[in-house]
Amino acid sequence: MTSAMTPDALRAGYERIWKTTDMRESQEYYARCLALAEPRRGQKVLDVACGGGYLLMEAERSGLEAHGIDIAQAAIDRARSFAPKSVLVRGDAEALPYPDGMFDIVTCLGSLEHFLDPPRALEEMRRVLAPDGRAVVVVPNQWFGYDVARGWLEGRGLWHGQESERYFSIGEARELVGASFAITHDEGWNPPRELAQATRPFTGRWRSAALGVYGLLRQRLPIAMAYVFVFVGRRAPSAAPTRVWPFRDAVVPGGWHAPE
Repeated sequence: MTSAMTPDALRAGYERIWKTTDMRESQEYYARCLALAEPRRGQKVLDVACGGGYLLMEAERSGLEAHGIDIAQAAIDRARSFAPKSVLVRGDAEALPYPDGMFDIVTCLGSLEHFLDPPRALEEMRRVLAPDGRAVVVVPNQWFGYDVARGWLEGRGLWHGQESERYFSIGEARELVGASFAITHDEGWNPPRELAQATRPFTGRWRSAALGVYGLLRQRLPIAMAYVFVFVGRRAPSAAPTRVWPFRDAVVPGGWHAPE
């Protein structure tokens, strides 16, 4: 699952993006993702690909020791204004500059799909997570109901305007994240109607009807049709197999066995 793009090209692309625009979800999204990690005051949290620091802002409000890393210096500069108490580092997700087990919480929200080597990045997140820590990883759905409707009605393709984009089905996403973490919870998240229209607009005669239907269904879409998948994981044993047989030996996907 590696990308043909070079690290320098990826970094240059995100320097340009963060110098010219902003990328963020609604603040309720960041608050929800942090809450799923069950943070306790004073714990250490690392946000991988922290962007403008919006998750870190929530972490500071919760009394956490917040750390962020991003490939783009322009993103780090922006994050300093939103999360001034956080420790911010420019670096690559595939080679995190932190010791093993340093963080109680590791988050990566809607960025894994842009990394050059997502499995390696997940293993790095696992490495720096404390043995009893929690990880929250978000990846985009290739079958988001709103985008599927845009494809049917307006012929729109999937594109979020970023570098090295990938999309996943729920099964593919679970397999990717579950190879490094024991998934203890998953759920879907869908943007508010106004944000959906701003970031992926309907432009034709179906606009009003499509937005109305989406507004009614937003909180009711099943996870397989959600905008993004939100996974909460625990650190699985390093010797655990990455492939398991369902219904045998009470092993859950990811190779994690409860007694271990």
